[in-house]
Amino acid sequence: MPLVRRELRRTGTATTANGTNLHPDDIVADPFVVFEDGRYRMWLTTVDWSEGTVFDATDRRMGTGYAESPDGLTWDDRHLRSARPGHRAELVLAPGAWDAEGVETVSLARDAGGSWSLFYTGDYPDGAHAIGFARGADDGLHWEREEAPVFVPESPWEQPVCTDPPGCTAKIGGVLEPSFLVDPDTGTQHLWYAAVHVPTADFTMSIGHASRQGEAPWVRAPGPVFDAGPVGAWDEVLVSHTHVIADPGGGYHLFYQGLSAAQNAQCKQEGSCPFYTPGSIGHAFSDDGLTWIRDPEPLLVPDEAAGEGFFVGGPSALVRGDKLELFYFGIASRDDATFLRAHIGKAVADCAP
Repeated sequence: MPLVRRELRRTGTATTANGTNLHPDDIVADPFVVFEDGRYRMWLTTVDWSEGTVFDATDRRMGTGYAESPDGLTWDDRHLRSARPGHRAELVLAPGAWDAEGVETVSLARDAGGSWSLFYTGDYPDGAHAIGFARGADDGLHWEREEAPVFVPESPWEQPVCTDPPGCTAKIGGVLEPSFLVDPDTGTQHLWYAAVHVPTADFTMSIGHASRQGEAPWVRAPGPVFDAGPVGAWDEVLVSHTHVIADPGGGYHLFYQGLSAAQNAQCKQEGSCPFYTPGSIGHAFSDDGLTWIRDPEPLLVPDEAAGEGFFVGGPSALVRGDKLELFYFGIASRDDATFLRAHIGKAVADCAP
């Protein structure tokens, strides 16, 4: 397998041709990037509204935007910027009925006929999550979505948790943050996903796995296949938001966000972190997609000099030739996180022969 070397080098942040952030209010997250036909194609989470701020707007919509780039750094945002007066962004996939609170964290792959299959996190009004599905044509802009979620909590560890018992009008958790992959040799569809659960007195997040052939029901692993690290590890609090890619030589690489106890304490010291906790990005390898060997240290950590002193997460990885390219989103400070301000970053590493 082409081992990922430790020298992951930041190469810059995503901007428009004018040198500005992809969103006028810097609200970008969860990039999913592919390279085909000589260009990078990115689907990302963003927010549109017209009046007021993102926090008080009555017409706020969180969904998926789209952009293209020749180099992964300067992006053509013609499909993302809005021509409608007052609006902040255009969405190619917007909230619907069951997922009225938001559509986020997409993962795509082409099927045998060349169409796109897209899985996404759908946000219920009560705060819980499930995974939705849409099918799209080649342009990546037009999607036909399923009316109901296609992957919902079943196992005990996947169930959302009430945060206001006994009324239970507010919840956290469910199944979210899908990573979808189709095995080119067998046609097996793989879905890795995150779920919030409470193995002890504290919340954590782990990664599950399901697979299927064709339109058959998903067959889930009986429990998480990737848990938070041991006490003292850099990812001991939780692991989430994974992206899995196939290794050309066999097996799978998993990129994920992890949270350490020290990072978690940053929020507790000042009250809370309402939208993002601090985080770093890690890597693990598996022969079968179920049993993983994790790297002992993170691949990418927050760096104030890079404008990412608070958070790096949401990894999207691809291999081009002998290079690993990693896209992610970074946040400069806790205050920026509170106001959802972020940018898309790119880093590159050499792959060992």
